[in-house]
Amino acid sequence: MNNKRNKVIYLPVQIKKRAFLAKLLLGYLSLKHGYSFVIGKRHSVKKVALQGPDGIYLEKDFFGKKSEYFEKFKGRKMKFYGLDDEGLVFHDDVEYISRRVDYDSIKYMEKVFAWGERQANILKNFIGPQTNSKVIIAGNPRIDILRGIGKSMYKKEIGYIKNKYNNFILFNSFFALANGIKPFDLQVKRLKKMKKNISDEMIRYWINFYEYQKKLFDLIKEALLNLTEDKSLNLIIRPHPNEKENTWIKIFKNFKNVKVTKKFDIFPWIYCSDVVIHNSCTTGVEAYLLGKNVIAYKPVASKEFDLELPNILSTEVNDINSLKAIIHEMLQNEYHEDKKTIENKKNVINYNLHLSNRLSSEIMMEEFNHNPVYDNLNTFKKSYSDLTVNVFLKILYYANKVVDLHLKNPHLINDFPPTGEKEVIFYLDRLNEYFKYNFKFAVTPLAASCFLVRKM
Repeated sequence: MNNKRNKVIYLPVQIKKRAFLAKLLLGYLSLKHGYSFVIGKRHSVKKVALQGPDGIYLEKDFFGKKSEYFEKFKGRKMKFYGLDDEGLVFHDDVEYISRRVDYDSIKYMEKVFAWGERQANILKNFIGPQTNSKVIIAGNPRIDILRGIGKSMYKKEIGYIKNKYNNFILFNSFFALANGIKPFDLQVKRLKKMKKNISDEMIRYWINFYEYQKKLFDLIKEALLNLTEDKSLNLIIRPHPNEKENTWIKIFKNFKNVKVTKKFDIFPWIYCSDVVIHNSCTTGVEAYLLGKNVIAYKPVASKEFDLELPNILSTEVNDINSLKAIIHEMLQNEYHEDKKTIENKKNVINYNLHLSNRLSSEIMMEEFNHNPVYDNLNTFKKSYSDLTVNVFLKILYYANKVVDLHLKNPHLINDFPPTGEKEVIFYLDRLNEYFKYNFKFAVTPLAASCFLVRKM
């Protein structure tokens, strides 16, 4: 396949519902600067990059054995950049470095993009003063989606939710350990495999975190059951992408005013909700930025495991009766915060997250344009075996929705559900509608849920 353009950006995505449309936005804006881009399932994008033209490769985090992959590009012109899709919310600075950053991976990257000043300071201290210029405070394309862009991109989903559910309270679950798709012991094995030289102390940390989550799960379940006894309230429970959905379905099977779903990305659910409830979840930050009534329900507390940022941006509630009372006030528009609380929240968000009139995607594109890669020699190659496998995965994905197949590796289809080019084109058209650029696209499948997008 001949590549008419000589600049390309590779955009791998691990969890589709969390980052796909944000990365698609970045890719869309790169077209304006003469780039083509490859986007899709992380594993597929990695394979395509190994065989395709050199360009800019935006890795989705800084940890794991990425250096082994980067080494395969020795002698080539590929330039690696990084941003941590989960780098906004974490327990503390030491835990973040231990869990999310490997020097052997980050040293291969030209630059790394930070969500805000806090994460930037942590990374600079870790990397060392001689390479502080390696860290760029940019925010994240996920935050760009929270502007008017999201309303345009998710227009279809927003219409569906409003029509089907009208008014509702949204609970965003975060029990990926206590209610994980994978049993906890397998999660620990995966962590050991991904993280080099992981310490016994860190393993103990995760075991203790798992025990804390189990306790919290039971208390939050009790509160939600109590809350939904009021049949005038409608509750949407949205499990974490790595949680078992059936656990929640079984608990609330007799409640007609409760819906458990992983349908759609999180943005349209938050956008359509009246009140958002969470505990130490990134969605608390997103709900705050969307101007929603947001509650952090904390029936127990832990300095070690609770996440300060999303909780402090919310109204913290500690017991069931207070939860009911606050929800009632919010639904009646009777809940108001004092000026000091409002100002404190603004200071907290500004330290943790870069917010400006410029899109984070534009800041990142500016950096790429300072250091472009041109490759007129190599071409993209389709992986026909991979595309065939994608058909099988699509069948498996929809079959598993009807009957639980008890897959040994559910992440195979859950992290990035099989995706077709029509879906990519649909959202590119939504971006065209918002930005008024009226680009014409050529979208070509290259591998399983992986696409080359070019401006025609």
